[in-house]
Amino acid sequence: MDMYPFAVFLALLVGLVCAVAGDPCFTFNGEGYLRFNLHDFDNSGPAHYSLKFRTRSNHGLLIYSETNNGDDEALFIRDGMLVYHIFNSSPHGVEGYFGGRFLGTVPVNTGEEVEVHMYRGFDVTDSVQRRTHQQTGLVYTVGGRTYTHVDFWSRSGIVLDNEVYVGGFKQSLSDTVGNFTGQISGIREEKNNALFRTFSQNAGGNVDPHCINFTPV
Repeated sequence: MDMYPFAVFLALLVGLVCAVAGDPCFTFNGEGYLRFNLHDFDNSGPAHYSLKFRTRSNHGLLIYSETNNGDDEALFIRDGMLVYHIFNSSPHGVEGYFGGRFLGTVPVNTGEEVEVHMYRGFDVTDSVQRRTHQQTGLVYTVGGRTYTHVDFWSRSGIVLDNEVYVGGFKQSLSDTVGNFTGQISGIREEKNNALFRTFSQNAGGNVDPHCINFTPV
């Protein structure tokens, strides 16, 4: 009896079970996106998002939020590097706004797993000095090394809708950053103790809510 087809089936089944049993994992083909509208979720003010991803694409939108008052926030890949952008139109800021732009310095489109932490005015305690700062910026780990791009400026008046878009948006935001291709897993926000598992929209049905094949496109 040829056992190869059974072995293939078993390997796929094990992969599926692992994906379901662990953190939610989504596979994106560059055509769709997910929209999350979580219950009792406050997306304004301080926030600490974290996620993991794998990709070989040199661009792609990971997370995006906005509001009709002009504030917006995006985590994306451009030219193979991570970028975190926050724009605050509040009059509390310099010249009417107080945002930030934090640029990664090493490629993240290697197909390796990358872990990202995105901070927006979030209280973080320094383990050495034992002081708490409001931290904004980007911390990510790739290839076993962690890179930190943050500041400790006070930010206030940031208002964002509770809808969070993952892997893309309903319209193009840039000529150089399109929808994401690869896998995103374990999306969390610490202030709300939220795990992004159940989405409100799978645009075009193009996002696979599983990650069986762990080799990203």
